[in-house]
Amino acid sequence: MWVALLSAKGEAAAAIKRFKAAAEMESERKLRVLRTDNGGEFTSAEFAEYCTDQGVRRHLSAPYSPQQNGMVERRNQTVVAMARSLLKQRGMPARFWGEAVVTAVFLLNRAPTKSLDGMTPFEAWHGRKPAVHFLRTFGCVAHVKDVRPHPNKLADRSRKMVFIGYEEGSKAYRALDPVSQRVHITRDVVFDEDAAWDWTDEGSVEEGAAHTDYADRLCVTTERLDTTRSGRQGRRLCADRSSVTTKRRGRRARRRPRRRSTPVSRTQ
Repeated sequence: MWVALLSAKGEAAAAIKRFKAAAEMESERKLRVLRTDNGGEFTSAEFAEYCTDQGVRRHLSAPYSPQQNGMVERRNQTVVAMARSLLKQRGMPARFWGEAVVTAVFLLNRAPTKSLDGMTPFEAWHGRKPAVHFLRTFGCVAHVKDVRPHPNKLADRSRKMVFIGYEEGSKAYRALDPVSQRVHITRDVVFDEDAAWDWTDEGSVEEGAAHTDYADRLCVTTERLDTTRSGRQGRRLCADRSSVTTKRRGRRARRRPRRRSTPVSRTQ
């Protein structure tokens, strides 16, 4: 089973062409029949001409009759249900539905199914049993090795991220840094499968720093700059955090209260 994430339905025809070319090259067989519904992305004149040129017969289901393409419809329901379970079991936001769908298909291809008499789809296609020793819990906390150059001797050697899937075509994992919202492709990672990221307040994470006080923001900023500049200035500014706060408070304390005008009575 293959899956492709599309930004619009108009990209479906191009995705089918790519899948067809890859499957025919790998299996050394030609695609003869393609069964789809009557969606506009499948009934365009350009795609119909492509199928005719390639000698592919088209089977279209009747309008409002998904049962005529029941195998695909049931498979879609299985994939969506599994993706929903992957997100809910770690309390992840719905915006990660794409990563969950891709991971669900990856796992289903390596799980036994009754339609193949207990064989996995991976084994039926490739002729060998799949390796499963590298599978990890979706959405768990992953400690990714920090490979940035010239680290501080006392700095952490890993960064806490979230595991969101497997990289296609590479023996590596996909890990999301919730602070920078960047996906890292890595193989040097240690998983904590019993832990989950707290998505209720993404700003109050350990490494990221949504502080409201000016001294706190100054300290965190200099700590980040410490990786590229000399660490003396960063440590000095962080050490002066208490003095900055004291000066601010002292400036407020030295303000004199306003004098209230009192009525003066004059006597003749």
